[in-house]
Amino acid sequence: MPLQYVSDNNGSTIAVQIPIEDWNILKERYELQQEIPQWHKDIIDQRLANYKENTTVVTSLYDFIKEIEADEEV
Repeated sequence: MPLQYVSDNNGSTIAVQIPIEDWNILKERYELQQEIPQWHKDIIDQRLANYKENTTVVTSLYDFIKEIEADEEV
């Protein structure tokens, strides 16, 4: 199984990637298939409903990241 290692800017390994074919074999062999819990689905449904009710209150990802970075500076 060929692995790919993902490193951060400091050269530290932060993740490992495997081919999807190998992942599918591992999922089947070790029963790694997990269902999304209903309460997760309920939260997503509520957020989508809120968005559809008021699509003008939307922040772009770029603006959201700027807000987070500004909060970290405080």
